Amino acid sequence: MSRLAKLRKLTRDDWTILARAVVLVWKAALLLRIHPFQSVLTAFQPEKMALQKRPAGRPARRDAASLYRLVDVAARYTMPGSNCLKKALAASALMRAHRIPAQVVLGTSGARKRFQAHAWVEADGLSWGRESAAACEPLPAFP
Repeated sequence: MSRLAKLRKLTRDDWTILARAVVLVWKAALLLRIHPFQSVLTAFQPEKMALQKRPAGRPARRDAASLYRLVDVAARYTMPGSNCLKKALAASALMRAHRIPAQVVLGTSGARKRFQAHAWVEADGLSWGRESAAACEPLPAFP
């Protein structure tokens, strides 16, 4: 299916979430450039992220897979070269805004010839964004 056909299939709610994902990815990128990591984590905490009010008849929450997919699309097409940390921060904030408990996890791998680090999101008992670095061992999780 072409990209245009996929875009046409998005619902109004998907477009709203996609727009919010774009803002969150860019917010993560900007904050990571000018603030220490702990300050960035604080800025993405649930109490700092306003929960959306939902009109009657709409589902109270989306599944983590569809939210992560929209963040991935937002990062891929609006910020070329975006990294796993920006996506993980944006995805965890978006998931929590949809009442899905999520946390950013950082991991490292030294098994290869060089040191490697990766960030992903854990939500609903699953990992989102970890596929590209399955060999990474998680460090203590961040809320």
